[in-house]
Amino acid sequence: MVFSPDGRTLATGSNDRTMRLWNVTDPAHPTAWGPPLDSGDGFGSVWSMVFSPDGRTLATGGDSLVQLWDVTDPARPAELGKPLTGFIAAVYSLAFSPDSKTLAGGSADATVRLWNVEDREYPVASSRLTGATHDVNSVAFSPDGKTLASGNDNQTVRLWNVEEPKHPVALGQLTGHTDAVTSVAFSHDGKTLASGSGDRTVRLWGLEIDQAIQRICTTTRNTLTPEVWQQYVSIPFEPPCPTS
Repeated sequence: MVFSPDGRTLATGSNDRTMRLWNVTDPAHPTAWGPPLDSGDGFGSVWSMVFSPDGRTLATGGDSLVQLWDVTDPARPAELGKPLTGFIAAVYSLAFSPDSKTLAGGSADATVRLWNVEDREYPVASSRLTGATHDVNSVAFSPDGKTLASGNDNQTVRLWNVEEPKHPVALGQLTGHTDAVTSVAFSHDGKTLASGSGDRTVRLWGLEIDQAIQRICTTTRNTLTPEVWQQYVSIPFEPPCPTS
């Protein structure tokens, strides 16, 4: 389930292939905006849902398909174009970029896909991100839309630079969890990434380079000598930590 950006609508999806929109303007007395919406043949269970930041579009993920809905008027939602294809297993997570122009989906087929959804009737596939070896359980954009994170069944969090959605660049992966990573989320300022796991822990990852350098320098107390540098680094010695 997911709330619309204005908080007036709650969308819920079910194993019965249907989606419902609820008017929750008065949370004490929620009412259905209309009858259940059938996802259609081949869609299967509704595994994931997300509203676009502008509130005009709802994306739903099924057994291998993604459908866009026009929810500008939640009392009269309408399908937008044909389902998005490409996945071969359940779509566990969906996320819109902050500008509502890009949709990301993570699947049990161990891939992440990006679509350009500027034209909601005719979305275009941008790229397919690989590297995960197990289910992709969660995807999230950073607040500036430049970074995408995914939480994976192989205990890792993967990061990509998606400033150019057609040419994403892998930034590496975060390790430390001992079970599947089931959820990822960025802080509002984009400086911290949170990950939740089946190992019953939540980890917070600092994403600011300057802060990371300062923390490392404080911890190591400037023990990186020119000799150690030359042993492991193949470029001229440039101390990363201030000497005073």
